[in-house]
Amino acid sequence: MGRSCLSLLLTGEMMSRVQKEKKIRVVFVLWMAVCAVLLLFGFIGNTVLFERKVSRIGKEYIRESNEQLSAHILERLRFGREFVTEFADSLSRMPEFLLTEELLDRKQNAFQLADVVILYEDGTTFPESGETAAFEQWMEENPQIWKNPEISYIKNDRILFSAPIPGESGSRRVVVGSQYYEELKTLSNLADYQEYAVSILMNEKKQEVITLNAGSGVSSENGEISYVLEQLKNRGTCSQAVYEEKLPSGIRIHVAVCRLGESGWTQVAMIPSDFLMKQVQTEVKLYFLFALILSVVFGIVIYSQIRANRISERMLHTDSLTDGFNREGFLRAAGELLEKEKESAYSVVYLNVKNFRYINESWGEEDGNKTLIFIYKELQKMVKPQELAARSSMDHFFLLLDEATDCEIEERIRRVEAVINNRIRNRFGKYSLEFSVGAYRMEDDNEISQAMNKAMHASRLGEEKHICSFYQGAIAEQISRENHLNALFDESLRNHDFYAYLQPKVSAGKEKCCEAEALVRWIHPREGMIYPSDFIPVLERNGKICSLDLYIFEEICRLIQSWISQGKPVTRISVNLSRFHIRNVGSDIWKKYQEIKERYQIPDGILEIELTETALLESHQFEFVKQVLDGFRRIGMSVALDDFGFAYSSLSLLKDLEVDTLKLDRTFFLNESERSRSIVRNVIGLAHSLHMNVVAEGIETMEQVDALRRMDCDFIQGYVYSRPISADEFEAWREQYEK
Repeated sequence: MGRSCLSLLLTGEMMSRVQKEKKIRVVFVLWMAVCAVLLLFGFIGNTVLFERKVSRIGKEYIRESNEQLSAHILERLRFGREFVTEFADSLSRMPEFLLTEELLDRKQNAFQLADVVILYEDGTTFPESGETAAFEQWMEENPQIWKNPEISYIKNDRILFSAPIPGESGSRRVVVGSQYYEELKTLSNLADYQEYAVSILMNEKKQEVITLNAGSGVSSENGEISYVLEQLKNRGTCSQAVYEEKLPSGIRIHVAVCRLGESGWTQVAMIPSDFLMKQVQTEVKLYFLFALILSVVFGIVIYSQIRANRISERMLHTDSLTDGFNREGFLRAAGELLEKEKESAYSVVYLNVKNFRYINESWGEEDGNKTLIFIYKELQKMVKPQELAARSSMDHFFLLLDEATDCEIEERIRRVEAVINNRIRNRFGKYSLEFSVGAYRMEDDNEISQAMNKAMHASRLGEEKHICSFYQGAIAEQISRENHLNALFDESLRNHDFYAYLQPKVSAGKEKCCEAEALVRWIHPREGMIYPSDFIPVLERNGKICSLDLYIFEEICRLIQSWISQGKPVTRISVNLSRFHIRNVGSDIWKKYQEIKERYQIPDGILEIELTETALLESHQFEFVKQVLDGFRRIGMSVALDDFGFAYSSLSLLKDLEVDTLKLDRTFFLNESERSRSIVRNVIGLAHSLHMNVVAEGIETMEQVDALRRMDCDFIQGYVYSRPISADEFEAWREQYEK
């Protein structure tokens, strides 16, 4: 009896569950049916209203699309015109022998033109072209090309961008760049209605069709196109217009017209008035099917969104160049690893390739990228399964290493650097990469972002002799001091707490004339004297040295102007230029100096710019350095090479670069010997043979002065005559010296 009751109870529960599921299915079916009916009646009710709006939407659609297409074409025309104008201007200043076919090919490829030629007045071209007759006819039809940059065309062939080469004294020449019509047809295909339409670029003045592009469903030979153009001519064009035209066949079309600026050309687009409705009709046939598979579509959309989110997350944490971790990926993975491996002795290591910008400029961007990929792969090879490697940006890399001692970290870094440079030398000869490396041990905290920043600081502030600089107490104090000085700098610059001190450079000859070198001193109202050795490296690292260089130069110009206005003797002064300033600004650095010099009306020949030997060596590019030196000479400033002999390629610099003055590094005069004196004597003779003056700096004794006089040195600078002194003290010293 009990078993029977239990059976009945179970059966009742099962029935109840089946009925419940049935009701759910019925409700679902009814809900789907109601939705389908509502969709159907909603569609029928909205169709009438929709058709009334289609015409207005179609007009607006073709107008906006034609305007976008016109903007593309106008940009292409502007780009071509600017290119030939700039190229013609550069040719006017270029020696004839530099004009080669290779140069023209490079310009053609760089600016995506069909060809670039130089057209002479007699119809010949360079390089020679088989289209001389076409060019001669074009010259006859367009005589204005010899005066102004023009955009014109050879009918049924190409568009021509031309610009006369200015300053021609003999036969006139014109730079001509060609763009075939097929390129503009490609632009017209950017319009997403092109399959159903006709796109025409025409010369409004000549009423000529420049290029015509018809969709796959339209014949370009159709007489109705000519009919529309004739109606357009009768109607007249405004800068922008869209209207409806009825063709002889009874078909109605939308016509959009847009003028291309001042070129005299007009972009015309034609499209059937009902093209949008045809699209809608196609959609209507699928509407009911869409209702049935709505849930599937939602599922696909949701899946696509989930997949897209996964891809986006991967892109967020992946370096596009190396396909490894980027900074965000390293932060996340390192955080997870530190949470998991709490007992491990992890360190964050930062590596930066020194002067990688010059690697890109010397080898090319492609080889530069390959080098970065190669470095990352080698770093990835050296890490253990529980360690990480990442490229955060540019030439910056991070490692998370599990090593117990600093020596083990240094040894691993040394080995991977050796592997990298062995491969580099195998391909590029003696060249090798140098890294600045810093590390921070994750002992005190697990904040990975702060650890990365501290490792970067350690790489910049550590001692050069170490393979890897570890963030320790001394570096932390140095960072605190650096931040303090950085916070004081801007206010001090505004308050003129920086002073230009002058150290005399005394003539070693019989004439008692002197020059001076400007040296910066920071005298803060609260901090007192802050020495250059403390603040110059800080400003070089944060880039503010550029502002200080220009500030001191302007102070010197102001001083010279006051001497001139007061009728006082004017002393020739040299001003230092930081190598970091050159690196940050580039070869046009002299322009800022020219503006300041002209503002204070300083005559030529009074100012000299001093560049250190290492500043020129770091550039790795002869042309870059030559442009810097030539720029300063053009504005009436001479150039001095400071610290000569400190680096390793001094004689190479004398061979390749023209400087006005050599300043012998003070290391020549420390622990003097007959050998060092012989070197100095011969360097002075070599400099004089190259028409350079020689300044010996760091001189402290009269014995050294007498020796340098016998060697025919030009100027002597050092404490033997004077320490760096203020401008007022210098004037008093100069007056006393000249007496």
